[in-house]
Amino acid sequence: MFHVYHSNQLDVLKILAAAVIKHDPLDDPFASEMVLVQSPGMGAVAADGAGANLWYCC
Repeated sequence: MFHVYHSNQLDVLKILAAAVIKHDPLDDPFASEMVLVQSPGMGAVAADGAGANLWYCC
């Protein structure tokens, strides 16, 4: 599924991404989720908080 969310608040985007991943998980538990971000720096910030929002650590 393809989702697009626009926001300049990374905390909001991290919460939205976690909600989408929890609500609509992939069929294959070993498949990787793919998240496209604007820049490598934004990806690093998003990855740092992903575990906290999904209740596991990467």
